[in-house]
Parts: sequence; C-alpha cells; structure tokens
Amino acid sequence: MATIYLDTSAVAKIYLNEAGSSSIREYVDASGEGNFLVLFALTEIEFRSLIRRKERAGGLDPETGNELIRRFEAHARSNYFTQPITNDILDHALHLLDRHPLKAFDALQLAGGLDLRRSSPREKIVFASADTRLLAAANAEGLQTFNPLEP
Repeated sequence: MATIYLDTSAVAKIYLNEAGSSSIREYVDASGEGNFLVLFALTEIEFRSLIRRKERAGGLDPETGNELIRRFEAHARSNYFTQPITNDILDHALHLLDRHPLKAFDALQLAGGLDLRRSSPREKIVFASADTRLLAAANAEGLQTFNPLEP
C-alpha cells in the first residue's frame, strides 16, 4: 500500500490535457485499490487559481473551466484525502523556506508531505509534482518523488 501526495502541478495534469497528463493518470490508476491519494488543504485554491488564469489567458473557455472545477471538487470529496493545515505544517514550511528556494505554497505542499511521512512512518509516501525545484527539495528532505514530465 502506498500514499501518493499530489501537489497542484501534478493533480492539475489529471484534469487538463498537457505534457505529463497521461503519465500521472497512468501512475494514479496503477496505484490500485488500497492506496491513498492525498491533497493538501490549499490545493483546491491553487487548482481554481490555475484554471481561472488559463481562462483569462484565453487557453480555456469558462464553461470548460467550470466543468474542470466541478469534477475536481467532486473527486476531492470522494477520491482524495485532504490533509488539513496545522500549526506544525506552517512552522515546518517556514524552515523549509530557509533551506530551499521555494515559493510559499510549494513550501506548504512539501511541509504537508513531510508531515504525512512523519505521521505514517511505515507507509510508503510518494510526493508527485511537475515542479523540478519542489521535487529537488522533496528529494533533499528524503521523500520519494514522481515527476510526470520525466519518462
């Protein structure tokens, strides 16, 4: 049994058709029964922001954007475990920013993955992201990673 911790760049590829989409879909589908797909509580905000930015840039029509958000929200309730924000995660994110060149939300995503590993030491945790800087920090922190953009 494994836990796949999906950051926003990875989970977005499940819903959008872009580079790495087929890879992450296959990886998540191959995870099989009994495995957990985990999102950080702020992923819904980042996902909606990503969809709305694509609409404003003309790369996505609003009707499609709304449908993607509806599908993601339904899956968030039924297919994903949502990890809550805690003070420990916020504190850990601050320290990660001192050690790695991360954006604030990326530090929170990584702190969430590390907190999950700490609370489930016997479980295999895979941190999935398409952000190479975030993946490098996750590797440096000892997490197993998956990049849907790499073969």
